[in-house]
Amino acid sequence: MKKFIKILSLCLAALIFSMSFVACADDGDETPTGSSDTGNSENESDTDLAPSVDKNNYDAEFSIMGMGDIFREEYFYAEENNYNEMTEAVYLRQENVKDYLGVEIIYTNATDFQTYATEFKTSVSTGSEQYHLCLTHANVGVWDLISSNALYDYNNLPGINLDADYWNKEMMEEAAYKDQMFLGYSDYALASTYIIAFNKTIYETEVAENIESSLYDMVNNYEWTLDQMISISSMVSEDLDGNGVYDEKDKYGMVGLMWVPMCGFLQASNMNVMERDNSGNYVLTINNEKTIDLIEKLDAFVDADYTYLYFHTVPEDQRVDFKDGTALFELRDTYTFIDLKESGIKFGVLPYPMYDTAQKDVGYRHLSWNGWMAVAADISDPDMVGDTLEMLSYYSAPVTTAFYENLLGAKVSDAPEDAEILDLVWGSLVTDLGMVYSTLDMGIDAMLYAIPRCINENAAFTRYYAQNGTKAQKVIDRQLNS
Repeated sequence: MKKFIKILSLCLAALIFSMSFVACADDGDETPTGSSDTGNSENESDTDLAPSVDKNNYDAEFSIMGMGDIFREEYFYAEENNYNEMTEAVYLRQENVKDYLGVEIIYTNATDFQTYATEFKTSVSTGSEQYHLCLTHANVGVWDLISSNALYDYNNLPGINLDADYWNKEMMEEAAYKDQMFLGYSDYALASTYIIAFNKTIYETEVAENIESSLYDMVNNYEWTLDQMISISSMVSEDLDGNGVYDEKDKYGMVGLMWVPMCGFLQASNMNVMERDNSGNYVLTINNEKTIDLIEKLDAFVDADYTYLYFHTVPEDQRVDFKDGTALFELRDTYTFIDLKESGIKFGVLPYPMYDTAQKDVGYRHLSWNGWMAVAADISDPDMVGDTLEMLSYYSAPVTTAFYENLLGAKVSDAPEDAEILDLVWGSLVTDLGMVYSTLDMGIDAMLYAIPRCINENAAFTRYYAQNGTKAQKVIDRQLNS
């Protein structure tokens, strides 16, 4: 787990970064001084790494296509500095890249998630170099981009230092296609994953005195497990309107969408939908006794009176809103924490739980629902592209700090325990080949969503797998293992 000292270094980095930008403009300093330590290395001393590329003047534009429903434009591009803290950090990152490399960042939102891949492929096929980088959807279109030879292999991209802590080399290697690294991930790609929001007022008044350790201590001591989450959730339940029926008007220990957020309990339990075996073949790995046990536990959890977890087809007016203050826990997308700032709720954050304490050596795991940083195959200047990606990633520490504060609705220094949890989450992001290749076959997609679908359809996993997984593995063997 990342140490809290890194959070402090992020704050310092933000200050130094702003000061260094002015200094750069004044004296043409050859080396930027912004810290870049936000996330993937366990070496906590490397908080001020120098960039791996030299100062240059490419006098070029770097064009990005962003998948808007995954990558919110305001977190990745700012047309001007309006002195909102988040926008300011994003804008200064662009300006530092421009000052250091002579590269102007250009950003275009993709039309929609169903057509963006076709648009990007068309651009590549014409050799127009309309885009240098695609910030992809989490899974839709990813296989299409890979299989159509539209992407550039990061292994051949100069200027990139994948050993730097601001790149997630492990995720990139996991997602590699037959050793070709087409999908990049760095601190530039702010994490979109699911974590747990908790109402601190309900926790303090109804839970704290009934548990031996605080929630934060449980996390830090690797005691925050699935059973602990279920047990603590069961401590909060009240029929507020007294009608004898638990519905959207009552009080619960856990609420949330019983769809995408439920999928991540598989990876959090140290399992994956799909992996490569020792021979390098792609195989579905979800069909095991642990998956069956996990689904049975979560099925009982969803059915309990103290939870209100609803399928995605349930209308908005029949859902419990965490902002109403009637829930202890909620499964929530990191990006949507910003919506809580104006609610008046005193809230904190927790990671998804481990399956059990035997998982301590692996730790917490969070499935990334972000897209990827995919480089166009038709780039004419790999040096400029590689250097730009490296510096965008290097300069992302202050943006991450601003992002933390945006999510928490407070300065990092005012919410240190929650900021440390976010740091833990950022450092425990994983991918799953079942996500990367889910659009290859509907059976793989069915495996990705196995937990919510089995629960909603009241289906035994063994039968569900027989209907979907067996056929999917045949497609995988034909398409990926041949």
